[in-house]
Amino acid sequence: MSDKITKKDAFLTKENIDLIVQQIKEFCELHKEKYKTSYIKGKYVKDALIKTIRQYNSFLKEFNFILGTVDFYRTYAWFGYFLALEFPYYQTRFKIARTAIFRIIKELEEKKGIVFTDVTKIEIIKFLQYELEGKGELGVGKNGLYLLGRIVSTLD
Repeated sequence: MSDKITKKDAFLTKENIDLIVQQIKEFCELHKEKYKTSYIKGKYVKDALIKTIRQYNSFLKEFNFILGTVDFYRTYAWFGYFLALEFPYYQTRFKIARTAIFRIIKELEEKKGIVFTDVTKIEIIKFLQYELEGKGELGVGKNGLYLLGRIVSTLD
C-alpha cells in the first residue's frame, strides 16, 4: 500500500472543506440580505456545494500542481455558477450570478483597491447571463469568472 498523498487528498482536508462551507454560508447570507429572499437553502445549496467540490477535484486532476488551500475566487465563481444552474427561472439565476459577481468585485476592491466602473460590472454580468442562457459563444462561465477575479487579484 502506498503512503503517497494524492492531490485530491492534499486538498480535501477538514480545514479546506470547512472554509468552503464558510464561504458558501457567507454567499447565501449575502444573497438573502441583498434580495430579501430565502429560497437559497437545502438541496439547492447541497447540490451546488457537491458540484463545487467536484470542480475543485477536476481542476486538480487536470493541472499539474497541488492546491493546498481554498481559493476565494474559485469558490465564489464556481459555487455561484452551479447554484444558479440549480434554478429553472432566469431571474433567479441572474440574481445568484449577480451575488457571485458582486462578492468577487467587492473582494478585489477591498483587497486590491481596484475600482470597477458600472459599465464594466454590467458587462461582466451580461457575459455570465449569456452563459447561463446557453449562449456560450457570447458568455463567460464558471472558469471565466474565476479567472477574472484571479488575474485581477495578482495586479499591483
